[in-house]
Amino acid sequence: MVKCFFTILFTFFLLIPSACFGEKYWVDPISPNQSIPCDFALPCKNVDDFINKLLPGDEVIFKMGTYRPLIIANIKGSIENPITFKSESGKAIFEHAIDSKGRDLLEFRNVENVVLTGFTFNRATRASIRINNSIGVEISNNHLNDSGLWGILTNHTNNVKILNNEIKGTSRQHGIYISNSGDNVLIKKNFIENALGSGIHINGDLSMGGGKFTPGDGIISNVKIIENIIINVGVRGGAGINLDGAENVEIKNNILWKLHSAGITIFKDDGAISSRNINIENNLIYLLEGSRWGLIINNSSGPVFFYENIVLSASRKRGAFEFTIENKVERGIFNKLKGKLFGQDLPLPLISYKNIFALEGNIASINDEFTFSLADWNTLSEGADLDSISVKFQQLYSKAEKVFEFRATKGLPEFYQYIKSGQSH
Repeated sequence: MVKCFFTILFTFFLLIPSACFGEKYWVDPISPNQSIPCDFALPCKNVDDFINKLLPGDEVIFKMGTYRPLIIANIKGSIENPITFKSESGKAIFEHAIDSKGRDLLEFRNVENVVLTGFTFNRATRASIRINNSIGVEISNNHLNDSGLWGILTNHTNNVKILNNEIKGTSRQHGIYISNSGDNVLIKKNFIENALGSGIHINGDLSMGGGKFTPGDGIISNVKIIENIIINVGVRGGAGINLDGAENVEIKNNILWKLHSAGITIFKDDGAISSRNINIENNLIYLLEGSRWGLIINNSSGPVFFYENIVLSASRKRGAFEFTIENKVERGIFNKLKGKLFGQDLPLPLISYKNIFALEGNIASINDEFTFSLADWNTLSEGADLDSISVKFQQLYSKAEKVFEFRATKGLPEFYQYIKSGQSH
């Protein structure tokens, strides 16, 4: 419960709140205590001993130790005073033992305005952290290791913030998976490494219907993916960042490094729409030799803005952009355009300008069949990319490697200007 102390202004006889504090509850996995007050001196054994007493502004502090899978359900903080779960000195660990029950290590279910910060999660059977039918959840400063299926999973949840987490090793799918029509998502300053699927996967999931806080429209709106570092993902397909059924998306200042599949994909599968209104700015994308394309747009109506990005691809065939056309009529038109493509009016959803391409292969393709040089691409895009630069992969790779070593995503715009000033068209 929030306790507020007031300052009295006698001149106007006003009471002004000067400080507000909630209750603090302590948890220790080896404590024999299962009753209130659950304080520092005599902590409770687990959250269930006081969960129904939690109110806005309260804090739950987990002492150093190892905890088994936990479901936290039906609690409500407020926007101004969330309920916070934190680890004492960052040494509280959740992990699955051989006899552990539950698929996920920690699940928030039907909660409002809560924060989870400072924990370590090891060897989850399915997800390390699941946010289920909730609103206003912040997941920050956690370490997730060797998750079975996903690092962080959200479903039917709005107003999510995923900040400054380290997610290493998801053995089957994605580092961060946002699903089931949840809107207003901020994914910022996370480090994601060794996910066999995508680093970040956004999926509207029209087939899953609605939840308590989501209408089930199959669209995830208002997404910001900013200053993340994603490394060595996509061995089983996917992309550094996957967008299915998303709209109003900002992808800015990310490093997508050593990608086995695609850089960013924009498409429609189970989402209600092909993702649209996407702004992609100041990202560094490095694709390995056997990879796909830096940006794949599948039947999107756009617009997609691609501005001041750096794309490196070691592939001998593929490079920056692929447009996939599944409509049979449109596909037939493209098949007739081999050799005289540029006299036609081709509605492309991409607006691309002021980028740096360091490629061994082609800059763009349609259906991975027709491929274009930068000059051809400028003709097709009506000169939008005349301010872009195309060089050989090795010419830029060593400089990009130095930027990555610093892991300073905030330096990407400056790096772009540095590279551009030393190159010519």
